[in-house]
Amino acid sequence: MKYINQYQIIGLLGRGGMGRVYKVLRPELGKIMALKLLDPNDMLEDLMGREEIERQFIHEARIMGRLSHPNIASVWDTGRDDQGRLFMVMEYFCQNLGTIIGETHRVEDPCRPLPPSRVFHYAMDMLDALARLHYAGIIHRDIKPFNMMITGEDRIKLIDFGLSRLRGEPHHKGPSNLKIGSPYYTSPEQEADPSRADHRSDIYSAGMVIFRMLTGRLPMHPEDRDLNGLMLDNIWDDFFSRCLHPDPDKRFASAMDMKKALEQLRQSWETSQQAICRLLPESFSPPRPGLPASPRRVPVRTGPVAASKVFPVDALARPQHHVLNVFEAQGQDGWKDGATGLTWSKSPSPFPLTWEEARTYLDGLNQGAHQTWRLPTVDELITLIQPKAHPEDLCTPTIVDTGRKWFWSADTRTFTQAWFVDLENGYVAGQDRTCLFHVLAVRA
Repeated sequence: MKYINQYQIIGLLGRGGMGRVYKVLRPELGKIMALKLLDPNDMLEDLMGREEIERQFIHEARIMGRLSHPNIASVWDTGRDDQGRLFMVMEYFCQNLGTIIGETHRVEDPCRPLPPSRVFHYAMDMLDALARLHYAGIIHRDIKPFNMMITGEDRIKLIDFGLSRLRGEPHHKGPSNLKIGSPYYTSPEQEADPSRADHRSDIYSAGMVIFRMLTGRLPMHPEDRDLNGLMLDNIWDDFFSRCLHPDPDKRFASAMDMKKALEQLRQSWETSQQAICRLLPESFSPPRPGLPASPRRVPVRTGPVAASKVFPVDALARPQHHVLNVFEAQGQDGWKDGATGLTWSKSPSPFPLTWEEARTYLDGLNQGAHQTWRLPTVDELITLIQPKAHPEDLCTPTIVDTGRKWFWSADTRTFTQAWFVDLENGYVAGQDRTCLFHVLAVRA
């Protein structure tokens, strides 16, 4: 077993020019954490110098350590390893906004748009975090989906303050042509001159994130801002015209002002959505093209491949077809779906569980005679995903509590990962088996 000081390395979470992030365990506590190890590559060290890189790393750790806010990630420990390299230990999160929308290293490619209700939810958290940062005089300068971790309670936690700076602080040392921020999400003035970035630069980046969540694309051209046909109307036009304005003086003055405008949009959208649902007949069922054959019931181990290679999903891991479910109550414990022949437990697990704990939970359900509850396969779980392409789709009731959206499947990806399904946002993904997701049992 490998250790960094008292932290046992479980696996590699990511790597970049500045170093690596590990999933680690503090054995005496039995707690999983994330450890960020500073180990810059030679090119970056030549460009910026070791002293400046370490200064930025310590600066990031101090910001995360002293700011206590529900939407800002916490640092729990710092130190140096036996080679003298700096590290910081942080909260561990299984998901981030980038993985939820399906963004990749090819940022310009389309990703999964989220239902408006989720967009409002995540955007409010993001703006609350920015309001706290800006109140402390801190400009983040790298707001993007992959810097927004998602907690088990589905809240945003902002991370990665390595590029942030205090208001009035001189620009970090380094080459004059060194870009600060991430392509497409960075404001025009910050891209041209990082020293000009202020809190309004973060406002611009936040607007890009919200647009991305709503539409699944980036407004790289003026015509890309056309929201017609996306369950959105012109109430959004003024909002995006302000937060994405190339002139910082014409953007929202603060994150709280932007949040107030977003709250008005949410109220308008909810009123409009309720009116649409009231007009639909009680027996309304949206048309759904195609019905898959009886879903696969035998679990598989797929290996480290994309979901679209092994499951009936598209390139963005969304179902290729949607089932028109016909649910009928089966006593006190189940819902029978006439479309697939599957019976689903009436209630998911009361708490999110690891994949191994899911097995124990099912053993408990199967106490007594003739109980055959099991973990569903991905193919079975995705029959519960409902389309959200039109406003009327959002009126269809579901058998699953909307407060629970991530569910383990019986299918595994590797020895350490299993597949899960996000029933609300409608996609399939692989994740570490130590992550905490709910269980929705099934039987044939």
